[in-house]
Amino acid sequence: MLNINYNEPKFGRLACVQCIQENQIQYVSLKEANKMWNTFIGQSEDLISKHNCRREQMFKLVIEETQQLKDNYNHSLSEMLSSIDEQFVKNNQEIQDFLKLDNKQIFELDEKQFEKMIDFLSQQDKNKHILQQQDKQDRLDQLFYQNVKSKLETLIKHDLLCKQQLMVILQEQKSNLFFLRQLKHRKQHAF
Repeated sequence: MLNINYNEPKFGRLACVQCIQENQIQYVSLKEANKMWNTFIGQSEDLISKHNCRREQMFKLVIEETQQLKDNYNHSLSEMLSSIDEQFVKNNQEIQDFLKLDNKQIFELDEKQFEKMIDFLSQQDKNKHILQQQDKQDRLDQLFYQNVKSKLETLIKHDLLCKQQLMVILQEQKSNLFFLRQLKHRKQHAF
């Protein structure tokens, strides 16, 4: 026979059927103890399963938020880098086109290039076109930089939103742990 009473001393936990009469402690049979053990194991497995399920859900939420943040950053930053490259190449192409004219002799120019050359030569300020082109490019670059800044600010806002959502998940996890500890504490004192 077994004594499973929490408040009883541990030295009297086991007793043979004949010894039970000598002790004033309440005992249960091995068969009954086995049923109680199986119930305990089932409850333990259920608690573990529920805990693991909650943990898995929390981890999935965190992974989902982190993956979304990563994808958003990767997409936006890749898009910005590509746009920066395109912007630079575009400006470079216009300069290269002008330099191609500069490296040719008059008799090598086609009709359109010849007209451009005459326009350049007929201007009082021969570098005016280049300065205008550079000024135009500086204004376009400024707009471009403002656009990049705006996209980065949007990323930062999204980052803060994800951080806030992760903090909510963390707070829920802490609340769940506190609740479970309180429940466990109550159960221990109930026996």
